[in-house]
Amino acid sequence: MLFFAKSLTLCPDGFIKPLFSDLEITIDSGDKIGLAGPNGAGKSSLLQMIANLRPESGYWRQELTEIEKNLELEEWLIRPSKEHWELREIMGRVQDVPLEVYSRWEEIQGWDLIANIASRLPEAGLDLNILARKMGELSYGEIARAWILRFLLYPRDLYLLDEPDNHLDGPGIHLLNEWLCTTPAYVIVSHHRGFLSSITNKTWFLKAGKLSKIQASIDVLEVEKSNEATLKALQYKKQSQKAQSLEIAAQRACKKADKMENFKFKRSISKSGKVCKRDEGSGKIVRKDKFQSSASVLKDRAIQAQHKALSQKPFVEKSRQIFICPRREDVFLTCQNPVINLRSKDRLRVLGPNGSGKSTLLAKLSQPAHNLAQNIQRSLFATLAIQDQDAKNLPHSGSAWLWILKHYPLVEVSELRTWLGCFGLGSRIETADFSHLSKGERVRLLLACCLAIRPDILILDEPVNHLDIEARQLLANGLKDYTGILIFVSHDEDFAQVFWDALILDLSGNIFCRFLV
Repeated sequence: MLFFAKSLTLCPDGFIKPLFSDLEITIDSGDKIGLAGPNGAGKSSLLQMIANLRPESGYWRQELTEIEKNLELEEWLIRPSKEHWELREIMGRVQDVPLEVYSRWEEIQGWDLIANIASRLPEAGLDLNILARKMGELSYGEIARAWILRFLLYPRDLYLLDEPDNHLDGPGIHLLNEWLCTTPAYVIVSHHRGFLSSITNKTWFLKAGKLSKIQASIDVLEVEKSNEATLKALQYKKQSQKAQSLEIAAQRACKKADKMENFKFKRSISKSGKVCKRDEGSGKIVRKDKFQSSASVLKDRAIQAQHKALSQKPFVEKSRQIFICPRREDVFLTCQNPVINLRSKDRLRVLGPNGSGKSTLLAKLSQPAHNLAQNIQRSLFATLAIQDQDAKNLPHSGSAWLWILKHYPLVEVSELRTWLGCFGLGSRIETADFSHLSKGERVRLLLACCLAIRPDILILDEPVNHLDIEARQLLANGLKDYTGILIFVSHDEDFAQVFWDALILDLSGNIFCRFLV
């Protein structure tokens, strides 16, 4: 057994109720566990809690610390080896390095470690010239490859991986898959269902504070959930029919009792001059009481059957839909290098390997009109919205609602609330602090705000990263009928397939290739 814990509970500051409570977790050697669940369920928090309880694990975090961002890649790769890192820091900081420091550095084979780092860069798809660059200067895809290299250099018996497939291009995903095949055990968070199915043998599903576990990959979990929903639907239908039958029987009994109540004695005389017994009303009162009693019992049984039917009714989440309507019907955006010529209804997908400059290009295209480069032109009054990678420009703390009102003053409050509700944030965002939002919730918030302004030009930089399945589908369906100019970057082929007719701009290395149709 690699890890065991029970009664795991987390209630972050500012939360009214725990994010999750009383969880029991066991991780054995050979476990390849996929951790799934909706945005904001607490998946990253659970991984971090396990990492804190077992610090010797290899923990792939979504965010680098500010200290890490200022380190060169070589320094960041040395850092897990505590003694190497301390000596390397002294050697880089002190002008006259003591002889004993050099001696110890030689003893622990410090130069061999640096040579090993340089020689293994190609295994992660990285070049030698990247070692001297600051971590904060690398693209998200390059950082993801650096994590893979770090774990290749320092193997662990357990890895905790928080959405490692985000930002990786096709070759990067292949590289990640190859490395995962060599690892003894891991818990991995991902919203890519196909990816999870191919690399896991167990599934944890975290939702509403509860953790469901199955001894299979997530596709089996989906089948089980579907079968369970079908069974519940059949049980609900059967119980509803029973309740309906009892209700009809109760109504009939009530009618018969009412008929007895309204009966008027009509005495008739027999041939012998006596009153006919059938018309004396004898037994009518008794029969009326029996019908009333029967009706009461049937009503009670019908109510019980209805309650049982409701308890078996399968929960069906309401499917949300969005419609994105630009303000203008005829806008344009052109660029000379690379060659881009777009008008309303055009879709452009920007492709390229990690670090090729895709995000840089999107940033240039989205600059305010007075800051646009000379080789870029667009409609003067066009409304533009850009969603940056991981919503990195959002604050780390402070009121989310006040930030929205400050940055989107021209949008009606009711309109903002509607868009936030469509992305599953609802009224709680009005009291939420940015520090309490998950990565997925931050991306949802930014997307909702971008779409609320009804942009004529919409620029999306890996929009589905961190989004759960429902939000991905919602966004893809909403963009199908968008009639403005859409420019996007995405390594998610399932999402990109929605825009099968999109124009392609391929960036190879640091060279802009010609616009391909």
